[in-house]
Amino acid sequence: MKRALVVLVAILALAVVSFPTMLSASAATGDRTVDLTMKCGNALCHATWQWSQGGTILGSGFLSGNEGTTTGTTIQPAAADTVAIQLSVSDCRLSRGETFSPGHSINITEKIDTTGCVESFNMKS
Repeated sequence: MKRALVVLVAILALAVVSFPTMLSASAATGDRTVDLTMKCGNALCHATWQWSQGGTILGSGFLSGNEGTTTGTTIQPAAADTVAIQLSVSDCRLSRGETFSPGHSINITEKIDTTGCVESFNMKS
């Protein structure tokens, strides 16, 4: 019984020491939280993105919304040096790639504004 109690205390002590490390994993790796804002006109619109470094895909995501503003968050991998963004609303599409220095903050805005198609998308870390 005494040995089981010692093992239990050791496990709990390890969990207490490890827990803060698990919580700060993204801070330790340099990953950044990115705020997303998408504004749609009178139709359903979508934004997709793909993070990469030197052509190697590191992650991706999407956001969809109706009329008005839709917000969300994503993670910018610390090693990323490029984000490819695709916007679509009605029959209109826009694809752009933006490059930046790995680990640095970004503030990227892309827009579609043609007859029948209105959408803007912002990523800011």
